[in-house]
Amino acid sequence: MLGRGIGGAVLGAILLFVVGFLWWGMPTGPGSSTMRQVPQEAEFQAVLREYLPESGAYVVPMMAGEGQETTFVERHREGPLAVIVFHRGGKDAMDPMVMVQGFLHGLLCCVLAAAFLAFTAAKRGFLVRWGVVAFLGVFMAAFENLSGMVWWSEPPEWVAVMAGYNIVGWAAAGLPIAGLVKRGA
Repeated sequence: MLGRGIGGAVLGAILLFVVGFLWWGMPTGPGSSTMRQVPQEAEFQAVLREYLPESGAYVVPMMAGEGQETTFVERHREGPLAVIVFHRGGKDAMDPMVMVQGFLHGLLCCVLAAAFLAFTAAKRGFLVRWGVVAFLGVFMAAFENLSGMVWWSEPPEWVAVMAGYNIVGWAAAGLPIAGLVKRGA
C-alpha cells in the first residue's frame, strides 16, 4: 500500500499544482480577481525600502511596548491597518526553483493526506476516501483562511478566494489519493 499511497500523492500533487496554476497564474483566474495594484507602485516600493529596515513581517500599527497601549488602541481604531510581508531584495518573477519548491510543498502535503487517509478510512469506499481528503481542504479553509478575516481584517473576497483554492485544490488532489490509497490493495 505504501507504493500506491506515494503514487496517489504524486498524482495528487500534480493536480494540486495544476489547480494552483489555473487559480493564481491565469489573468482570468479567481486569484487575480482579488489582488489590487498599488497606485504609483515604484514610489511605494521606494517608501517600503526607506521605512522597512529588513525582510520580515510587519504589522501596522504595532504595540511597541509597555505603556503604549492607549496610543496603539487609538491608532488601531483610526487606521489604516496593514500586515506587510516584506522581502527587501528582488527575486526573479516566475523563478523555476520557486515552482519546484511549490510542487514539493504540495507533494509533502499530499503524502501527509495519503497517510492520514490510510490511518482513518482506507477500508471505506472511494467516495468516503475522497470525502476525507476533500474535507481536509474545507478544514484548512475554515481554520486558516477564516482566521485571516477574524484576526487580521483580511477582506471577505480575499478570504473567499483563498478558501476556495484550498477546497477546490484538495477536492482535486483527493481523487488520485482516494483512488490509490485503499487497504488490501
